[in-house]
Amino acid sequence: MSLNTKKPLSILEVTDAARLLRNSEICSKNRKYFGQYMTPFSIGQFMASLFKAFPEKTKFLDPGSGIGSLTASFLDEVLSNWRAKNIAVTCVEQDEEMIKVLNNTLSIIKKSSDKTNTKIDFEVLNEDYILRSIEDSKFGSFTHIIANPPYKKLGSQTDHAIKLSKSGIKASNLYAAFLALSAEQLAPGGELVAIVPRSFCNGPYFKAFRKYFFNRVSLQQVHVFKSRKDAFKTDSVLQENIILHVAKIPPSNNVLISTSLGADFEKNANGKITSPTYTQLKQPYKMVLDHSSDNFIVYLPTSLNEQSIVLRMQSFLSDLEDIKVSISTGAVVDFRHKNDLENTFDRHCAPLLYACHLRGRRLNWPMLGKKPNAIRVTETSKSYLWANEGYFVVTKRFSSKEEKKRIVATVVKSDVSHKYIGFENHLNVFHNSKTGLSEALANGLSIFLNSTMVDQYFRIFNGHTQVNATDLRMMRYPSVDVLLEVGQNVQSNELSQSDIDTIFQKAFHKESMAA
Repeated sequence: MSLNTKKPLSILEVTDAARLLRNSEICSKNRKYFGQYMTPFSIGQFMASLFKAFPEKTKFLDPGSGIGSLTASFLDEVLSNWRAKNIAVTCVEQDEEMIKVLNNTLSIIKKSSDKTNTKIDFEVLNEDYILRSIEDSKFGSFTHIIANPPYKKLGSQTDHAIKLSKSGIKASNLYAAFLALSAEQLAPGGELVAIVPRSFCNGPYFKAFRKYFFNRVSLQQVHVFKSRKDAFKTDSVLQENIILHVAKIPPSNNVLISTSLGADFEKNANGKITSPTYTQLKQPYKMVLDHSSDNFIVYLPTSLNEQSIVLRMQSFLSDLEDIKVSISTGAVVDFRHKNDLENTFDRHCAPLLYACHLRGRRLNWPMLGKKPNAIRVTETSKSYLWANEGYFVVTKRFSSKEEKKRIVATVVKSDVSHKYIGFENHLNVFHNSKTGLSEALANGLSIFLNSTMVDQYFRIFNGHTQVNATDLRMMRYPSVDVLLEVGQNVQSNELSQSDIDTIFQKAFHKESMAA
């Protein structure tokens, strides 16, 4: 096979055909065990094109190499567009079946590269990347790392998690562990490009990882796929993925945020890998990742409109503690109280609210259906119930695909004659020491949460359909005085979305602009 530096290496098509064949051979059991989702070659080409510098002596790592798709893409990029003289390639793959195809891929690349002036040395390690990294302190100092790490939860008591923790790395998923180790193994000035789930960008489970990772590398570019399904459509992956490009250099003033509909990348007439649906926009680094915040949340505004939304929301100066409001996940886990659940409410029971009782901003309780409407007050259940006083603001923890908005807040008035009320575990509840808020504060808070701007802002840093209490807790809020003023003047659940947004603009815009 001859090498033509002006055209893509045919090895890329050969490797992608092997990927599709291997996909059909991988049983669901092995996929679950290894977390294997192999990279389409069009995405691999785009990922390889993100690297910015290639020294004459390049030291390259592909952790979790699979059949070598990303390695092939990287070498195609180097040999086509750069003048690296020496490349040391290290591929780490645990699956012995994958190793067989990987060796064949590297063999074809070796034959092609022999006809060039570039010297390539290959090293294939049939090992566990995490264990090798932890146990071999000399394994590292790579100038380039490209990765599609495995997607699999990492239990806190597993051997991997315990050894990672002793090394100072806390990761709740294998992909986060791979990224953390890769960041540590980069040489000064080195670059890492990886395709990973977006879920690490926010939330408590990845907070320690974000802090570890972004204290070692700086963001250069983040690519967002507008379609959730297209990136790994042959693998039936519904996880929302992004492509990260980071480097072991100090942060610059800007981060490039790019988008495409899916994996529709191709090489144009100028030899650049792009997409018909490609967009890009430079965003201020502190808007995407604020190192001054202990949460290290990654915001991904993909347009000027989304940029303005982030700026406005970040201008609010209050948090929930400032406005004397708490948020908690509903305390009632129904299967633990199945003997106390009732379909009908009587004087021995407390109202029990489920997500199904929230119809938009309206409370529809009681209702006929599969879920109970009440919980019997017993010595067992009482500690999970709250005082039925005042007004609670409630949101669902999981939004359905059919719902247009992620955040829909419902005001629950304590007008049922019972001293207790129960909230099921799939709800988030705004409260004050497990009692309700004042009517004005609850109404003002609901107007704020139900605004289109807050919903759009939430989507910028939250890449999934979950609405966690922690995410709502970390948001900024208007002052309590503004919330009370709005709530005193607005006391209707019959408002349209247009009415809510108008009230939001008039009441909250003034405060955000004055900040």
